[in-house]
Amino acid sequence: MCGPPLKDFDFNISKQVRLQERVGVEFRADLFNLFNHPNLNVPVNTAAVGTSGGNGDQIFLGRDASGNAIPAPNAGRIFQTVTTSRQIQFGLKMTF
Repeated sequence: MCGPPLKDFDFNISKQVRLQERVGVEFRADLFNLFNHPNLNVPVNTAAVGTSGGNGDQIFLGRDASGNAIPAPNAGRIFQTVTTSRQIQFGLKMTF
């Protein structure tokens, strides 16, 4: 798996009504990302320079006095989402 799973549930509901023989009205509501699930972007690159993908940020900044690796502060962190939050759109169409 390359990153967090993407979950998106879109929903549409519409109603058509005849006002006269040749005149009708359609009301519709579109809901995007109905459950408002946050879809996170992939973590900050953990690949070293020369490997496929990523921007080549270092995972470790070096070693401390004991010989332990010092991790980069942003390695593996997620800073943004890839989809928008819940959005609702209403429409009214008249046909004649």
